[in-house]
Amino acid sequence: MRYRRSLVKLFSDRYVETFTGERISYTRFLTDALVLIHHVQYGINNRFRGASALIRAFASYFTDSDWYKGRKEEALQLMGVADLQLYDFYRGTVRSRWHGCNKPRPAKRYPCVPSAPPDQPIGH
Repeated sequence: MRYRRSLVKLFSDRYVETFTGERISYTRFLTDALVLIHHVQYGINNRFRGASALIRAFASYFTDSDWYKGRKEEALQLMGVADLQLYDFYRGTVRSRWHGCNKPRPAKRYPCVPSAPPDQPIGH
């Protein structure tokens, strides 16, 4: 839960700037804005009068544009920052590699018991 809250805060405090100079938080961009962009790019296909004008207006934001690729790269970098700040190496890597740790456990109070000591590779 801490990871999710921190990730949401990190994305809420960063902004995407549009071509008109408006700023949209990354949380809004990754939800509402992407739905709108994808709908205009892939969904309307000139199905109504004026659709071509709408498509032209949004074309700079489409998923094949340089603008979109830049925002995607920034979002991935932010996720990398969050991972570096919040990742628990012991719980996320060491314990997951111990024998039996990938099986569901009834509660957190029952720790995973390794088949080999942590300083010795499993299977040796």
